[in-house]
Amino acid sequence: MTGTAMARITYLDYYVPPTERSVAEILAEASRDRFGWDAPTLRRTVDQVSSSSGCRSVFCAEDADVIAVLEGLLDRFFARTAIRPAQVVGLFFGNVHTFQVGGVDVPYHLQRRYGLTRAPVISVNQQCAGALYSLALSGGLFSSAEADEYVLVLTTCFIGTAADRFLGDCLAGDAAGILVIGNRAPGCRIGPYLLRALPGSGAEGPGPGSGGVELVRTIGQMINAIVARHGTTTPAVARYVLQNMNVHVFRRLLARQLHVDVSAVFADNDARGGHLGDVDVIRNLKDLLDQDGLAPGSDVVLFAVGAFGTTDPDRALAGVLVTCDGPVGPARGRDGIGYRDERRWTG
Repeated sequence: MTGTAMARITYLDYYVPPTERSVAEILAEASRDRFGWDAPTLRRTVDQVSSSSGCRSVFCAEDADVIAVLEGLLDRFFARTAIRPAQVVGLFFGNVHTFQVGGVDVPYHLQRRYGLTRAPVISVNQQCAGALYSLALSGGLFSSAEADEYVLVLTTCFIGTAADRFLGDCLAGDAAGILVIGNRAPGCRIGPYLLRALPGSGAEGPGPGSGGVELVRTIGQMINAIVARHGTTTPAVARYVLQNMNVHVFRRLLARQLHVDVSAVFADNDARGGHLGDVDVIRNLKDLLDQDGLAPGSDVVLFAVGAFGTTDPDRALAGVLVTCDGPVGPARGRDGIGYRDERRWTG
């Protein structure tokens, strides 16, 4: 599926928990609880995950209150913008695994709590590509091109055990994110997008991974098609924002296919956090914009892959080009649920 949304990303925010655990600590616990690796195998696994993903520590929320986290993000959003609930015309919810928590249907609870009477709930089951699928499809919910309306995208990634965090070539961390699309407010203009399903063999195995030369080739072809539709070239795109998974080999291969320097691929969050599901792209784009290093009118390509839990999984692929020509709130470094103490990020 291809198209051009023509709305704008007007707001990005995310939550990460205050606790970080090392790759070695998580994998040692995973070995004790499920895998039973001997000492050499554990050391090799730690080295493999660290070298392939670049990850050193993972965000871990013990017994996270998912509803409280999402309410915190929404409280911040409504408190720090002039947007009213009556202007919200859609609520995408991007993680079916936390759709219901403790018998509560989470998005419908939020719909009632915040009076989102005009906003239908749309559950998106595209795994780690859910946020970008929602972004691409949001334009169809606006009543007109002139209406001052907004669509909310909420998504979470909360993992149960250390063993569940192990995805073969990376570790999953905990986070939540909010992305807001408006059709009149300033922000990052949403341009061409491309959504695609990539069937696998369905073979069962220990984890989905995300790699393979064929997958990289497919992603490169999709990005080239999106960029061509925008009327530009891949070297002219300012940055590429992907997920935080087996990044080193993947990014080198993709950069070679796109004929760009690997430094064009955003990599600032590789070392801390782990793979945060579809919150990865929200976090990475937000942090990129907060650096104030993009010239007005810069094009950025966002890309995500959702895999469905097997060695050779079925995959949902999503790519979106955005043009960053306006501010996207909230400002970096304020207090609140979406940001940790900035002193923790130095060094």
